[in-house]
Amino acid sequence: YRSRVMRFVHLHCHTTWSLLDGAIEAEALPHLAAAAGCEAVAMTDHDALTGAVRFSRACRDAGVKPIFGAELTLDTGHHITLIARDATGYGNLCRLLSDAHLSNERGHPATTLLRIAERAEGLFALSGCAHGEVARLAAAGRIPDAMAAARGWREAFGDSYRIEVFDHRGHGDRVLRD
Repeated sequence: YRSRVMRFVHLHCHTTWSLLDGAIEAEALPHLAAAAGCEAVAMTDHDALTGAVRFSRACRDAGVKPIFGAELTLDTGHHITLIARDATGYGNLCRLLSDAHLSNERGHPATTLLRIAERAEGLFALSGCAHGEVARLAAAGRIPDAMAAARGWREAFGDSYRIEVFDHRGHGDRVLRD
């Protein structure tokens, strides 16, 4: 009998394709993940899959499993992180991103919970960064509202929704950690 060890995988990483937010090139991310002992790594740039081909090639070269996703901006200004679980999810993510860009003013893509819920098949959802609705409400001390928001996403995604936990040592991060 061999025990199975769960390894840490970064599921929310921005590359330089996320202007003003990501500092790692899509081609370097997999190599850094491999050097840290990760078997997989996700690229979740803002409202785009622009670096997906470069990321995929670098993952192959580094021997790391690529995980494709994106951090989408909602029409409320909040963020939600979506990860493709399979080919159907990747297709749905591409459609959501295209719609977000084509339905809004150039440079300001946005979508809605309803649109995302309509295309939830094959996707895994994380509550988002500090700009996520759940995180903002929790950081403001509005825990019942944060829980209600999380329940709304859980209704749309079922078991494929998780609260994203982070601690950048910023205002409100401890609320999410605790």
